[in-house]
Amino acid sequence: MANSKSAAKRDRQSLKRRQRNNEVKAALKTIKKKLTASIENKQPDEARATLSRFYKAVDKATAKGIIKKNTGARNKANLAQKVSQLQKNDQN
Repeated sequence: MANSKSAAKRDRQSLKRRQRNNEVKAALKTIKKKLTASIENKQPDEARATLSRFYKAVDKATAKGIIKKNTGARNKANLAQKVSQLQKNDQN
């Protein structure tokens, strides 16, 4: 329990922020799962479309400080590599 009005306000703010951050992280995980599923099902068109949505979501989360910059970059690079490999295999 907070000892002052300002501490109580900080508690309220942190609860709101935590909830918002968790929603953004959950949305990121959902998009990542869809992208991974389309890669595993060998659907390059869907994977390409989902990858751009994933990029946008990761960039927004990184800009807001919800995930760290290097984490976002690593996730984008790994999935982009998988989509690229899928496209190469699809062409052959």
